[in-house]
Amino acid sequence: MGPHGSSGVKPKFPEQVCIEALREAARTLGDVPTITAYDELARNSGGRLPGALTVKHRLGTWHGSLSRAGL
Repeated sequence: MGPHGSSGVKPKFPEQVCIEALREAARTLGDVPTITAYDELARNSGGRLPGALTVKHRLGTWHGSLSRAGL
């Protein structure tokens, strides 16, 4: 770990990537994604999109995550 309690490894899906993933999901689904619909889309993305739990971990609650994405 680094001097500030961090391993120095950047997360695969930082906050901005999670926000963009939610926006992409909304465009793909044609509506604000539910956590279930989003997670299915992420599972079928071949690892391109972060899973719903990762999004929540980076951004907070599901509704808060949607709000941060402007949805």
